Amino acid sequence: LSPVCLGSLRRAASINAEYMGGAAGAAGGGIGGGGLYVPLLIIVIGFATKEAVAVSQGCIVGAALAHLLINVPKKHPLKDIPVIDYAALLVLEPMLLTGSLFGVMLNGMLPSIVILLILVVVLSLGSYKTARRALKITKSEREHKYESPKMQKPDRIGVAVPAPWGALRIAYTNGTWGQYISWDKLGLVVGLWIIVCGGVIIRGNSAGEYSVAGVLYCSPGFWGLTASLPVIEVMFSAYFGKLEIVRRKKSNLDASPRSISSSKALLDYKDVQWNWSNVLRYMTYAFICGLLAGCLGIGGGLVLSPLLLELGFYPAVASSISGMAVLVTSTSSLLVYGLAKKVYWEFILLLMPLTFLSTLTGKIIIDRYAERTNKQSVIIWSVSVFSFVCLIMLTSRGIIELVNSPSFEFSSPCDY
Repeated sequence: LSPVCLGSLRRAASINAEYMGGAAGAAGGGIGGGGLYVPLLIIVIGFATKEAVAVSQGCIVGAALAHLLINVPKKHPLKDIPVIDYAALLVLEPMLLTGSLFGVMLNGMLPSIVILLILVVVLSLGSYKTARRALKITKSEREHKYESPKMQKPDRIGVAVPAPWGALRIAYTNGTWGQYISWDKLGLVVGLWIIVCGGVIIRGNSAGEYSVAGVLYCSPGFWGLTASLPVIEVMFSAYFGKLEIVRRKKSNLDASPRSISSSKALLDYKDVQWNWSNVLRYMTYAFICGLLAGCLGIGGGLVLSPLLLELGFYPAVASSISGMAVLVTSTSSLLVYGLAKKVYWEFILLLMPLTFLSTLTGKIIIDRYAERTNKQSVIIWSVSVFSFVCLIMLTSRGIIELVNSPSFEFSSPCDY
């Protein structure tokens, strides 16, 4: 490596503490951490914005892999179902990717001042609403504390009985690690990822260059593929929504999954009642989230996680949905950047293990505390605080860039 590169790597090593702290803080809410990684890479390492965004995707992948490792085999803290709501994930993810596709184009077209204003409004609103939600849940938890059942360590696999310290300890009912893994749903997520990545690779992603399939950027073929990808993803999202509607109709709609804790613990949260109205509503929400994430250059989790909490999802479920969604978007983005040769792999090899280990540690600590104390509000607080920190960091970065190189002109998508 060159002396310049070695110097940059030393500076990268110097921000290990910041990265580890940021990843651990973002872990509880299922946030990848891109809103913190990008400004750190710009301020400390000296990357340009586009370089920082590409490297940050590798860091986000490390965090998302930690979420995958923890959430996929995990059960819901209060119900005998997986903690990941695959129905919501499969409805939301295609539209998140669709929104992100157009959001990235908007990022190249809009002047910096417009992007900065949207960033301030979105993160301020998200941080405020999440904090308000956290205050409400914290108050409710204090009021119902005396009603929470006391649990004790399971005296055998699958049994949860009263315990002196009031901790919530849930055991797998048959003791197998993979009991709550929905392999068929995971297969659908992987299939969606392959289709999206394949479409983007064939289409191309760099101005003035040909894709691996020989499609010139901004050519008629490029725009044809650009138009076809959202259609395919909308069909995926609607199809998954239809499957869930049919499944709910065949089952007992009024019976919720078996709860193993006081129902009071679920009064502040809502289960999605899947019908076509809600499917379309969630598709719209996801598209807007993806559009904002792509336009502002931040991870989808920073927008999606506060939205899911505001919609009334149980915090552990919201965190798991967001974590899985971030894995799909970040890995596909990293693949695209890598094929375009815009990634400094030496930095990713250094930083990805840090974000993985830090997220893994933070996630385990926050989840165990939330389950032992029956206080899911800690997850909501982690999202709110992290959103506020990202608001400060990203706004500061935006103001500095605007002062150094003011931009007030709109650009053509073919110039980006």
